[in-house]
Amino acid sequence: MITLYQFAPAFGLPNPSSFCVKVETYLRMVGLDYVLDNDSKINRSPKEKLPFIVDDGVTIGDSSLILNYLNQKYDCDLDKHLTTAQQAQLLSTKMLIEEHLYWVVVYSRWIDPVGWESIQSAFFSDLLPIVRSVVPKLVRGKITKQLYAQGIGRHTPEEIY
Repeated sequence: MITLYQFAPAFGLPNPSSFCVKVETYLRMVGLDYVLDNDSKINRSPKEKLPFIVDDGVTIGDSSLILNYLNQKYDCDLDKHLTTAQQAQLLSTKMLIEEHLYWVVVYSRWIDPVGWESIQSAFFSDLLPIVRSVVPKLVRGKITKQLYAQGIGRHTPEEIY
């Protein structure tokens, strides 16, 4: 049985992470049995990110690697009928979404004051007050560094949007 580790629902969505939604949707589309663990066990993840799966004792992190693993093990590739040109278009669209637009979403959630207000409430409101006064700042600082290293964080809000 496959166990999918991901974030808990937030913002009225099954998951606030598009990468978690991607894996869970794929599992449903190909008809593989799975169970969810929404306890955000990032410390158990091989990539220190969510989602990850455990399947018969094998742990796989990263949504693209997970889908590759599932396709190979269960022969369930939804894209195998595509031509080489269609596969190239699919890959370029995936890269646009996951490697550029994703970072704009991260910025809008974690740095933009309006988004940050929602993130704080959704992700950190259940923490004890003393922890809630420290952890969000630490996480936001880490994400700020990631945005800067990726490049989006070097731009003004007007340039990003």
